[in-house]
Amino acid sequence: AQIKKMYAAEIGEFNSLKWDLDAAQNELAKLLASSKVDRAKALGKMDEVSGLEEQLKRVRLGMLVDIKNVLTEEQQLKLKGLRTAADLNTPTYHIAAINESPRMVLKVNGDTGGSGEPLFVVINGAGEQSFVTSTNQIKPDDIASVNVLKGDAATQKFGAKGKNGVVIITLKK
Repeated sequence: AQIKKMYAAEIGEFNSLKWDLDAAQNELAKLLASSKVDRAKALGKMDEVSGLEEQLKRVRLGMLVDIKNVLTEEQQLKLKGLRTAADLNTPTYHIAAINESPRMVLKVNGDTGGSGEPLFVVINGAGEQSFVTSTNQIKPDDIASVNVLKGDAATQKFGAKGKNGVVIITLKK
């Protein structure tokens, strides 16, 4: 419970910084795409991108250090022993804005073992739920939150449709 509370306190700041970083990277790309690049603006935007990347690293490292410090040495060893090769190959989902007109791209890392794509659920601002096969039309600025359910949690909530995991995207009102 203590770790969940620490994570919840930090993840909002992390996600906010990530969106700011994506926006700054898009602005830098726009500056560099023009036929005449304003050197001072481009370097200034690069400084902003570098600063946001540094802040993201500090937030994430700080969170990991705080979590480690909550665990006893015995708990740390137990967790290290529980990690298996399968854990390292479990798919992880990353959502990032790309190019000058941000859209969402879902990248699956790791070995999915031929298990197929996860189920995508979009909850609109009115709380209505729909299933989608593509996230390409969702604008990052419209997203309030993204949650990933795996394993039993996914199948308990969505039945057989959730066997490959579920990505729940909640849109802003």
